[in-house]
Amino acid sequence: MGGQSSGVRFNTEIAVLYAFAGTGSFDINSIENSFDPAKLADPDKTLREIKRFLVPSYDEKLFSSWMKIGNTYKSRIIKHSGQEPKKLAWVGGSNIGPVADVEFLGHPTSGISIKDSGGITLSNLTPKALGIDPEKGVDVFANYAREEFNDMKAKIFTDLLELAKQNPNKPIAPLKPKYSITYNSDSNDFTCVGKKPVTASQEKILSSVDKNAHWQRVFGDFFQSTYKERKEYAAPLYKKVALILEKVIEAKMAEDGAISRILKFEDKPYYYANPKKLFYVPSQESASDLRLKSLKYAMPEGTSQKFLADIGHKDSDDYATIDIYIRYANGMFETNPTVRVQSLRNPQYLAWEEII
Repeated sequence: MGGQSSGVRFNTEIAVLYAFAGTGSFDINSIENSFDPAKLADPDKTLREIKRFLVPSYDEKLFSSWMKIGNTYKSRIIKHSGQEPKKLAWVGGSNIGPVADVEFLGHPTSGISIKDSGGITLSNLTPKALGIDPEKGVDVFANYAREEFNDMKAKIFTDLLELAKQNPNKPIAPLKPKYSITYNSDSNDFTCVGKKPVTASQEKILSSVDKNAHWQRVFGDFFQSTYKERKEYAAPLYKKVALILEKVIEAKMAEDGAISRILKFEDKPYYYANPKKLFYVPSQESASDLRLKSLKYAMPEGTSQKFLADIGHKDSDDYATIDIYIRYANGMFETNPTVRVQSLRNPQYLAWEEII
């Protein structure tokens, strides 16, 4: 489910659900008549959630495209598994739950995980899933290199404060209008607008670099939008944390079951679908002998940190490769970084089976 906007998610997932449980005539204005309730495990709940999430974000072109894809995949899944699901369910608006977005009941597999675009994205994780476990409220990077992190932030903050001073009483919004900073010439202080506005002196703002906060989002936006000019501010931080995090991630992935969890293997097999490919993902039993073959640090892509992990079966020289990103998914300096595992290459070496 990770990596897609809500509107894309709802249109793609429900279109595939419709391929399995539709009446043959979809009408966005008549959801009850568009689905066969006998094919749904909990028709009242499912139809209620379709109305809630799909109707406001309905994209006829995207939905129609995925209905066609869903029909094709349905026939191949039935042929591959030898049977049709007895009942179906949809995960709804939740980002927490099983891997399968469209769930199969009374079937050898748990269902289908659906991604609309990009490479194979496996999961959004907390840093703790990779053994990165900072103190509560402390930024991941600050946890391992506090001096370098604070120095980087202080330089970024100072530059934006000076820019604001050069444009008194005018909001500066580096990326989005709702995240801005204004220098108030009359009071000689600054108003930073985020989820809540904060007005403070330059000294108070610079003394706050130790921890992230919602009002600091404008400084993160500024750094991201001017990264090429200011990337040297982050060089000492990235150099230090790269060496530390390599060892932390390697140790975590050596633990029993860690690779299986990171790669989203489950008790039951499932199908993974994007617009061009359909894969059969075996159960976690098939992942029991997977090992980390190597972990390499890749040069930073902007403000994200990237590691390349080669993973394969214990007694094989073949391996699949994944990208592990540590990134500010919800606003740099506003919240803690998150982890995304994506761009799986050569999935056949993890026992994935390509159906289409």
